[in-house]
Amino acid sequence: MHSELSSPPDLYPLTPKLEELGRRRRGIDLEELEWSRLAAEVAASGEHQKYGFFNPVDWLRVTFAMGEGVVRDRITVGRQMDRLPMAVAAVESGEIGFAHLVVLARTAEALKERPVDEAKLLVRAREQTVGRFHYTCESYRHQLDAEGVAAEAEDLHEKRELTIRRRRDGMFTIWGRLEPVTGSALRAALAPHARRRDRGDARTFPQRLHDAVTEHLAGRQTTNVNVTVSLETMLAPRAPGRVRSRARPCCPSRPSSACSATAACAGWCSTPSRWWSMSAAPGGWSARRGGRRWKVAKRGSAGARAAIGWGARSIT
Repeated sequence: MHSELSSPPDLYPLTPKLEELGRRRRGIDLEELEWSRLAAEVAASGEHQKYGFFNPVDWLRVTFAMGEGVVRDRITVGRQMDRLPMAVAAVESGEIGFAHLVVLARTAEALKERPVDEAKLLVRAREQTVGRFHYTCESYRHQLDAEGVAAEAEDLHEKRELTIRRRRDGMFTIWGRLEPVTGSALRAALAPHARRRDRGDARTFPQRLHDAVTEHLAGRQTTNVNVTVSLETMLAPRAPGRVRSRARPCCPSRPSSACSATAACAGWCSTPSRWWSMSAAPGGWSARRGGRRWKVAKRGSAGARAAIGWGARSIT
């Protein structure tokens, strides 16, 4: 064991170790090329069904104790080697890494039968990191197959989900998958509140992120209260923005069902087979049913009551 946290560079030079790491990395990349070629041949054989596996990816990942993504990437490289001879040669010569070839192989697979301009992409691969090169290939694929990229984006949008569950101890568990725009907006909104307050702030990052949600929600000025009333009560000629009879607040923190029309009051109203969402304003009401909004001229007027019979004028 070393008694000091750091050692003088002259006693433990790093240059030989870095050179050794480079040689070993190039050797690993060459081994990855050969393993990928063999994996593609084995995957194409269909032998996985004899061993009770649904697909070759599961067969190889279980047999060789590998991750699913790692196996899938190497099978993709093996299948696309014939389409990417220049990229394979660049890996063999050490000009690019095997990870660059993985990104190229994914792009070629996504483009299907379309030709891939290896020379153009290899210029970028030699200059860029693997992460940056991924976005370069995405832009290139979008130029050649805009419809395919749009279809993938739509599929990604359909996978969005968010679950909030209350535990027995009163805590809440949140799990979900956010689409890129929503996730970026959420991270940008929480980032200012998730910083350390001072040098003595001992909170972990997950704890600071939790507190950031609390601070962000506390800073919101708009408060919406849902009130359940009958449609006849909403259309009655009362004082603007005042709901008194048969109203049941949905939020127990509000002591009364009265709310100010200047801040807008919203509630769900039911009729015999019709559901409306009513919003109060100083000049009258507007009703919403489904995806359409209807304007009710004045509470208690004939135009307001006509909304019940679909006689109101659509404004959207």
